[in-house]
Amino acid sequence: MKKEEFKTIEVEGKEYKLGYPTRKSAKKAEEKGLNLADTSKILTLTDKLFYTGLYSYQEWITEDEAERIEEKFIKNKGNLAEITSFLTEQFMGFINPQAIQEATK
Repeated sequence: MKKEEFKTIEVEGKEYKLGYPTRKSAKKAEEKGLNLADTSKILTLTDKLFYTGLYSYQEWITEDEAERIEEKFIKNKGNLAEITSFLTEQFMGFINPQAIQEATK
């Protein structure tokens, strides 16, 4: 099973990629406020995952624009749980890449 490099979503006829393609992109996500250790604010964490996942491929995107895209994605019955799970797994892969490789064999 090949590991997915990114997820693609469509909102209002426009496609967006989400993911953390490199360790550097994951570090940028942390600089933008992503903190997977802080699960006390789950909606904030989900929003940060979505924003930073988008930002990795669309560096022009603002946090407000990402929130607008996320709201429309949810309204159109997009599977936010799937996106969140993918982004979390991909981010954590930079901490323990061997575990991710084993899980996707």
